Amino acid sequence: AVLTTKIKHLSSVLHKK
Repeated sequence: AVLTTKIKHLSSVLHKK
C-alpha cells in the first residue's frame, strides 16, 4: 500500500513547516 509513503510525505511536510 502507498498509504505509508503518503503519510511519511505528509509528516515530512508538517515537520518542515
